[in-house]
Amino acid sequence: MRCLLFHLSLLLFCSSLSFGSPDDYQNIEKVASQYSIIIDKLDFSALDTVFASNATFNFNNPKVPLLHGIEAIEKTLAALAPPGTVSQHTVSTHSIDLFGANGKTDGGGASTARALSYTVATYFGTGNLTGQVLTYYGKFDDTLVKTSLPENGGWRIDTRTLGFFVSAE
Repeated sequence: MRCLLFHLSLLLFCSSLSFGSPDDYQNIEKVASQYSIIIDKLDFSALDTVFASNATFNFNNPKVPLLHGIEAIEKTLAALAPPGTVSQHTVSTHSIDLFGANGKTDGGGASTARALSYTVATYFGTGNLTGQVLTYYGKFDDTLVKTSLPENGGWRIDTRTLGFFVSAE
């Protein structure tokens, strides 16, 4: 009996530590995955399903300026797609922290989040580039906001910072 009471009290304690719903975490991971699919399909007009309208994107690259707004993000990502290649982007190893309107994790429902995700982008040459492969390894450091939009439970990337680990040819 004592063992059962201990397990019940432990379960109640651990459940009181959680914040947000499992749907929030799942929807944030879905945003990260949908980004990869959109880029691989070259469907840049669908980026509004993963980025907030006033989002910023920092490539940490002096050749790419800090991007402000969904239109600048769409236009720049379309221009950066290497011609003569097809791509496969993957995203994994998610670390997600949810925050309420007061910036704390003390209840009231999640309204913002910080997500760190690892990414691999591989470009495969086609035509006269067949056989050539370029792979980038990096991470996305995102802040997200929960909106009233229906897709992905309303979650959208508000700021994204890209960090590269290494590239390999």
